[in-house]
Amino acid sequence: MAQELENLGWKNHAILIELKPYSATPNLSLYELQDVFGYSYSGWTPLVFHLRGLFIDQDPNIVDPKDFLYESDRFDPQQRHKHIFTFPYLQGGVYEGKIEGKWIFPRPSSTNTALLWPEAMSYFIAQIQKVLDNR
Repeated sequence: MAQELENLGWKNHAILIELKPYSATPNLSLYELQDVFGYSYSGWTPLVFHLRGLFIDQDPNIVDPKDFLYESDRFDPQQRHKHIFTFPYLQGGVYEGKIEGKWIFPRPSSTNTALLWPEAMSYFIAQIQKVLDNR
């Protein structure tokens, strides 16, 4: 992801995700997007986001998520949050070589996780293993 951002002219930038923006209890759960893998079916595309946890279930008053300097030694000296994976999906896919659908995330609901059939899971396991072997 860092290389892609640099190719777009965004050197030393990152994509951050707030995973719990509407939590009933104030909570800062801020992650840096490291890699994205997708496996497209007709009508939907399961994804794997490889994340690095910056602030996980923290008091939202410790930092302004729109303006901060992350000091990994201060916040996570063991770097135990370096490799985190989540499986969202998009509504849209590729069928017979053509892009179909809107390619959007589903609305928030209790079923926003991806069901993974063997070929998609095998692909994602191979990609995750490459990430773990190269980091």
